[in-house]
Amino acid sequence: MMPGSRLNTKNRVSLKTSVLTIVIHTAVGAQIHMRDRRGETALAIAAQRGLRPAVKTLIELGASIHTTNYRGTSILSNARKTMRRAKETGNDNFMP
Repeated sequence: MMPGSRLNTKNRVSLKTSVLTIVIHTAVGAQIHMRDRRGETALAIAAQRGLRPAVKTLIELGASIHTTNYRGTSILSNARKTMRRAKETGNDNFMP
């Protein structure tokens, strides 16, 4: 879900499914710090997409907020950039 998008029933179910999927995968041994080909972790991707429940779950499961991607950009830096852009365009209505 992108910043500012409406949170309808379908999105709520999708977010709950995402969080449940994260919990199940880590319970069976998935590595929480695995990276994609750009060096992004699941936490970085969830933060970029504005998936607060997934971000919260990943942090509770031990994901580090201090990692950087292969270009050296941190999760926090990307999150700040995304939030700034959302605020500038009026799309900063993140779900609670």
